[in-house]
Amino acid sequence: MYNRRHHFSLSVALLHFAHQGILIKTSTTTLLLGTLPPAEIKIDGKVTPDGNSQKTQIGDISVEKQTSGVVMRLPDSTIEYINLGINLRDAKNHKCDVLIIATSKNIEKILVSIKPKLAIMPGATLEQARDLRNKTGIQTIRADHDTVVDLSDYNALSRQSRLKV
Repeated sequence: MYNRRHHFSLSVALLHFAHQGILIKTSTTTLLLGTLPPAEIKIDGKVTPDGNSQKTQIGDISVEKQTSGVVMRLPDSTIEYINLGINLRDAKNHKCDVLIIATSKNIEKILVSIKPKLAIMPGATLEQARDLRNKTGIQTIRADHDTVVDLSDYNALSRQSRLKV
């Protein structure tokens, strides 16, 4: 049987997609982005992408809520979650290693502007993800309920580690 708790302890950065949220797991912190965590997993903090701007620190994850979504700076990766779309003129100012894009507007243009190492599309079809990968050259995957993404498997870690303050 698959043991989620054991699997989470093996990696530096894991994303676990659930029906109403995403668990972001580092070696010391578990952050919930959304509303409901998977059963039997202790979370250190919760962030709801509600369009309100706010900065906070949860364990070793720096969280910045923005009008378009949430930016999470992990010790070895920066993850941006976009759920409300972004102004294409501002897209080039968004820098991240991993882009989780939950909007259907201008996805191709957003990917080309931001240039993440990995793009994740919750709810997309395999064909949509392949098509975007072929058009943009950016590694793009889909994520469904219970998908677990190990960022090191996708070379989606920063080349430089974030300084601890």
